Amino acid sequence: AERSSIRTAFEQAVPQSALADHRALMLRVPFLPRVLAPAARRMAAVVYRLGPRGLAQQVRSRLVLAGLSDRLDPDTFLALSAALPAGVAAALYAYSQLTSVPPIAWLLLVAGSAWLPKIWLTNKVESRQHEIRLALSDTLDLMTIAVEAGLGFDSALARVVSAVPGPLSDELYRLLQEIRIGIRRQDALNGLSERTRVSELDQFITAINQADVFGISVGQVLRIQAAQLRQKRSQLAEERANKTPVKLLFPLILCIFPALFTVLVGPAAIAITDNLLGNL
Repeated sequence: AERSSIRTAFEQAVPQSALADHRALMLRVPFLPRVLAPAARRMAAVVYRLGPRGLAQQVRSRLVLAGLSDRLDPDTFLALSAALPAGVAAALYAYSQLTSVPPIAWLLLVAGSAWLPKIWLTNKVESRQHEIRLALSDTLDLMTIAVEAGLGFDSALARVVSAVPGPLSDELYRLLQEIRIGIRRQDALNGLSERTRVSELDQFITAINQADVFGISVGQVLRIQAAQLRQKRSQLAEERANKTPVKLLFPLILCIFPALFTVLVGPAAIAITDNLLGNL
């Protein structure tokens, strides 16, 4: 009775046209998101209560680093993370009714499915950071050329955004939009650093902020940063090349040497065995 009275009072206070517009707006949302979103929020609320403090902020930060914050919210991610092992456990239980399932299989599959979303998100973050790191050198070169040609920092940024695709271009476009709506360049650059957390990009941002403070030429800073980044990439390439023989050692020992040993020693071993058996 109390609920019905509250509903009646609400309907009297809110115009029917507004309710109709709200229903029409809700019906425009696809069926699955409209149905699953409330369930995801309830499941995420349970995870928040059981998990550590600040879990939502941690997940949101990881989604931002992965470039997924506009497509996936923390509630949905945590709900999927909780639903996946539950679904795997239910599937294993149903399968166990047909045949026996070893306990170790239960443990490995359920634990693996619980870690799978976290591993997937970590791979997304690392992949995006790697793409940003690879594109940064060419981006700085283009910005250096644009600034030395007479463009300002913002104009050079806009030219680079239109010329270079990828996650770095997307982040620079957001940076440019923030500057255009009135956010201080230093604050916008610090926000870019928080959204990417790439050490090379952080170094570039620090240099630009210092150039703004001390009045240093932006073109000179860009040229120095581009040269340092090319040198660092060359050093990393040499380091990886030097690590290659060590990485090839275990595949050689475990895969190639046994096969080679079998091919070389096998015929001789067969011949010796035949001779020994013939003498007997």
